[in-house]
Amino acid sequence: MTFRKHHITLFALCLLLAFSCSKKWDKYNQIKDPALAENLLKAINSNPDLSQFATYLSKSGYDKVIASSKRFTIWAPNNAAMQAVDPSILSDTGKLKQFVGNHISNQMYLTSDIQTYLYIKTLNGKNVTFTKTTVDDQPITKADQYVSNGVIHIISSAITPKPNAMQYLLSTSLLQKTEMESLMMKTER
Repeated sequence: MTFRKHHITLFALCLLLAFSCSKKWDKYNQIKDPALAENLLKAINSNPDLSQFATYLSKSGYDKVIASSKRFTIWAPNNAAMQAVDPSILSDTGKLKQFVGNHISNQMYLTSDIQTYLYIKTLNGKNVTFTKTTVDDQPITKADQYVSNGVIHIISSAITPKPNAMQYLLSTSLLQKTEMESLMMKTER
């Protein structure tokens, strides 16, 4: 019988100990930085200078991607930068998706982590060059604005996706263009 009393007493002490420590852990685990309470989508939507980029994020479907728990880096063009973007890009769904995807990469890249430069693959499959002050030679006006699932760098000019080799060749008037077009015609037959 005493053996059972000891077990009950020991169990009661363990419960008391467990519940008395919970307040300390709650305080320890509390989010103290308000930036970590929001995600990339909320941060972009709440910044009035990024309202046009937020609109195109939604139209391209990337709003759902950056709202996830995965970490991303976003180089967000401000409203003035978005005014300078070719309207034919913004009105074509495919071009818009390529354009917006050129401003987002997987993983979190801070300017403080860069020694000289980094080549970073964006969500559209293209590479951008990231330095402490620029991305693809476009100036960063506000860097390292972190949130719970990534970081935002505000840029003053949009990043136009670079063409691949075939797209570039077909956009020129070089002699090779004619030869490539004739080869493409032969393979389509």
